[in-house]
Parts: sequence; structure tokens; C-alpha cells
Amino acid sequence: MTIYDYDGKKDNIITLLPKPEQLQPSMLRRLVILPIKRIVCFVGIYKLLKMIKDWGMERLTGAGKKKSDILFLYPDEENPPIQPELITSNIHKQYDAVITGFWEGMLNTTSLKAIYDKIGCPIIIGSPDMAPMTGGCYYFGKCRNFYKECGCCEALGSKAPNDRSHHNYMIKKKNYSSIDCAFIGNTWMNEFAKKSKLFKNVFLSEVMIDENRFCEGDRFSARLDLGLTGEFVIMIASSSQPRKGNLDIAEAVLEFYSILPAEEQNSIEILIVGDDYIENIFEQSKINRCNQGRVDMDKLVLCYQASDIFISASNDDAGPSMINQAIMCGTPVVCYDNGTAIDVIENMASGYKVKPGDKKGLAKGIEAIYNLTHKKYSELRGSCREIAVRHNSTDVCIRNLLSIISKMRN
Repeated sequence: MTIYDYDGKKDNIITLLPKPEQLQPSMLRRLVILPIKRIVCFVGIYKLLKMIKDWGMERLTGAGKKKSDILFLYPDEENPPIQPELITSNIHKQYDAVITGFWEGMLNTTSLKAIYDKIGCPIIIGSPDMAPMTGGCYYFGKCRNFYKECGCCEALGSKAPNDRSHHNYMIKKKNYSSIDCAFIGNTWMNEFAKKSKLFKNVFLSEVMIDENRFCEGDRFSARLDLGLTGEFVIMIASSSQPRKGNLDIAEAVLEFYSILPAEEQNSIEILIVGDDYIENIFEQSKINRCNQGRVDMDKLVLCYQASDIFISASNDDAGPSMINQAIMCGTPVVCYDNGTAIDVIENMASGYKVKPGDKKGLAKGIEAIYNLTHKKYSELRGSCREIAVRHNSTDVCIRNLLSIISKMRN
């Protein structure tokens, strides 16, 4: 089930509303939503959301000016974005289980309660973010107030123990306690889910990656297709969101570059996908760069295949799934030991991971892989793929999910 109808929809997909372009534009849409969309295209979604939060949330909540980067994207747990009646009226048969994915713009726990009341089967809560365990934010940074039922919300700039975040949390707690549900996630996510004390059942379930699409390819052919000329290619996903750690990545790459002999520095090339944020950071650097911008899935796979390493420094992330995608393509990952890396990155077997915040450690990881012999590097690419298939392949993830559903139904 998803919100909007779309072309090419399969028969087993339930959609709740027509395609957006078929909706008659209301005054709200003409005067508010469409102008905001134009601003989004101009300044970028993260910057805009931060501007709105800094300007608007203090007026809505009475809180003071905020300095936090945490976004409060689920403001009212009692009122889901899509009315539960619209969802339940479109459920016409019994199911073995309900599995959720993205909640934003569609669901919250009040929705889950309504669905459970109608069909009474276990609800498996899979999520790409931390929203199911907080009082309203989707990533919580260094805040751990959700361990004690939220309140004094950093995202709201609140000092009140009984603020909106605490109110939301208590509704969430009540809803969960009245349904048969389980949270599923990787090791990193599950530790937080357990400490939230919201869930009776927590199961390990890693992200599913299509091993037939994300696969090893001919590196030199991929580089030719992308116009790469470097001998050692470092792939980076550019993002202005602070939690993605692009500043740490830049510092680590520059540290690695600085220790190379002058004659080897020209052999290094940075392959960038995403926005222009990290390109601007490297603007004064002499490192060769190839900025592909935002890419479709086929080109993304080609980028992984062309790269010698993928580097990630996410510091507050349920994934990122790009780590899993990279190793499925045989590309080792240098990253922090958090998120999905806890489960799939093994030093010199699928990459190199260091303590979060250790930028010099990231540089050492790049250097360690750079210095491998051709034979050892080929073996590393093979073990990357092997580990990814063991953790993230379609068959493995489906069997694990069916096992979880069976346990819940029993």
C-alpha cells in the first residue's frame, strides 16, 4: 500500500489517492505548497527544512530559538498524515502480517492501531529511520531523551518535561501496548529500540539489496563509461546534511592525499555522486575530481563498480544502505563503526571501520587499502561480495522476514 497511484502499478499494490497531477490544485497548494516546492529546488531540502524549523517551531511551541540540527518531522502522534479510515477502508482481505517501511507522509502508531483493530495480525515495523522509537524526530543525533519517554526536546528547543515530544511518546507507548507488533532493524538500530522500552519484540533484519542488480563489473570498462582517468578512485556520496559526515570525509581524504609522494598524488581521483556540497569543499584542492551529480540506479551501480573504495562518515544513520550496495558490488568501504557497518564491515575483509569521529582513522583505512597488492585487493573485493550476499541478498532477507512473521504468529 502506498499513497499515490502511479503508472505501471502492479495488481497487488493498493494506492489511496490519484496521481498528484490529477488532483485539483487547492488555494493552499497554489499559494503555499507550490511556492515552497520552487524554493526547495533552489536552496535544497535540508536547508529549507532547517530554515522552517528555526523560524516556525518556536512560534508553534512557544520554545526559544533552536540550535539543533534535529528535525521534528512527526509533530502529532494522534493525527497521522493520512487519515486511518482511508487506509482501513482499502483493506478488503485478511493478511498474515503487516510490514511497514517508510512512515513519513503516511503513517504513525495511531495508523498502526487502526490497522490492527481491523485485521488483527502481527505488525512488523521496519523503518529507514528512528521515528518509531521517538517522540517526533526521525534522527536524534546525540539526544537520548527517548530512553526516558522524551520531553525537554532538543529539536523543539524545549525545556519542558511534558512538551509535545513527551505527549507524542506516551501516545506511541499506549498504541504499541495495544497491538501485537515487533521492531526489526540492524544491530545498531535494535540497540536503540530496546533502550526505548517501547517494544516487546525486537528482531535482527538487515537491508535487502538486489544482488543481481548490484553486482561486480569490469572496473576499467566502468571507468571508461564514466570518464574517469585516475588509478585509485575514491567514491563519495555528497550531502549537506551534517549527520552524513561530509566534512569528516573531506578531512580524511585530504589527510590521506597529503602523505602521498607528489608523483602518486595525480593518480588519485574522487568520484562524487549527489549534491554539490563536497565539491565546494574540495574546490581549492588539487585532487582530481569527477562529479556525476544525482544519478539513477544504473549509473549508481556503475559508480560502485568503477571505484576502488567507497567512503562513508555518517554519524547518525540507520544505514546508510550505500555501504551495503557498495560491498555487494565488490567495493570495499571505509567508514565509522556504526549503523549498518556494525554488521557488515570487517576490517580488511569488506573494508575498514574506525571509531566514530576518528577522521585520522578513516585516512589510515584509505591508506591501508591503497597499499594492498593487486592480488590482495582482488581478494578483498571477492570477500566484500561474499559478506554482502551473506547478509543482504534477497533470498537471505526474505527467509529471515518469513521466520520473524512465523515467530510472531506463533
